[in-house]
Amino acid sequence: MIINSIIVSGRLGADAETREAVGKLVTNFRIAVYQGKDKPASWVKITAWEKTAEFCQGITKGSEVIVEGSFSTSEYTTKDGVSKTSVEIRASRVHQLAKVEHKEQAQLAEDCPF
Repeated sequence: MIINSIIVSGRLGADAETREAVGKLVTNFRIAVYQGKDKPASWVKITAWEKTAEFCQGITKGSEVIVEGSFSTSEYTTKDGVSKTSVEIRASRVHQLAKVEHKEQAQLAEDCPF
């Protein structure tokens, strides 16, 4: 059995862009996925269709999201004639994480029983 499934979390590098393609709503954005201390973030292209695209319309630069979906690849040729492969995630679910203010974080830390 082969499973094509991925879950990633990261922050948007720019506002999500929504348009209509082949009669369906599509939203595209890129997220920076943290790789650990002293390592550069990996940038991942995300494409969402229809209802998921509709949800993603309001997501803005800097927003933290969790994306569930599948890998998709496509090949193309640059203007210079170089063949390239593009990898993206086709989102089936996108969860926008709530932004917590520093004051609220401090209060949560004080209330934590651990």
